[in-house]
Amino acid sequence: MAVKQARPNHIAELTSGVRLPLVQIDDRHLKIILETISLAWHELLANGTPALLSGDEAEVNALLEPRLNHFCQTQRLWKDLVHSVHRGRESMSYNGAKIEGRPDLSLVFTVGNRNFPFCIECKIIDHPNAKRVGLYCKEGIARFVAGEYAWAHRSAIMLAYVRDGSCVTSRLAPYL
Repeated sequence: MAVKQARPNHIAELTSGVRLPLVQIDDRHLKIILETISLAWHELLANGTPALLSGDEAEVNALLEPRLNHFCQTQRLWKDLVHSVHRGRESMSYNGAKIEGRPDLSLVFTVGNRNFPFCIECKIIDHPNAKRVGLYCKEGIARFVAGEYAWAHRSAIMLAYVRDGSCVTSRLAPYL
């Protein structure tokens, strides 16, 4: 596969007037993000939403996006931090070679540069159904490492929808 050509003019336009890398997201804000995603997940589970346990990644994300956007109006800490949540919002790689990257979920913060939403890449882990940790690394983490997603940020989130009881120690650690 041929490497796509860099687009320095696109990157210059995107980063005009922006100091990179962006300021590190406060640990308290990361905690709010993680806790709010967990709250959304548990509320959807409590509603008996079957797609959480059997749907594909797009179906799960399509449920989380509106729930998290609803929280932008109802959850005090979340609405102070997050302006909106988008599923599959396009982003550009660090050099502009890829201009249609689509992280699973993008958080646009209430403060900061809206051209650089906070990226969350999601993968299902379900070994019996061939959704293994290797995909989590190869099709998830690798996108951050290669500068396809979140290259202007100092942090991002890799989110696993674990369906097979896997844990970080036994499944993910050997790949890191």
